[in-house]
Amino acid sequence: MKLKYPLEVQNGRLVLTSDYPGRVRESILAAVLTEVEERVLRPDFGRSHLPFDTYQIPDILRNCRTAIQTALAVYPGIEFRLSGTPYDDGTLYILVAYFSPDLQPGTVEVQVKF
Repeated sequence: MKLKYPLEVQNGRLVLTSDYPGRVRESILAAVLTEVEERVLRPDFGRSHLPFDTYQIPDILRNCRTAIQTALAVYPGIEFRLSGTPYDDGTLYILVAYFSPDLQPGTVEVQVKF
């Protein structure tokens, strides 16, 4: 059992979780939605902030891929595929498909505004 993330307290105790797929999904979301230097104790965690430009989509996705790899390092055997679709309003739609022999395949969909 691991601590639930984000931390949750019930009856004065930290809540534990056995929701492995949920923790994997939360790790992916945290990696994509956190910018580098946003976390004080882990300033290198997250994706780099780049100005939005359709020509930079490969760079943005590369940053997200690196951030997700870092976040999933504590979950051995999980692989993922990443794709992105830019919109004219400066939003990037990101789809992450993840899978492992011990885990039912899942997806995480995120829209990031740049």
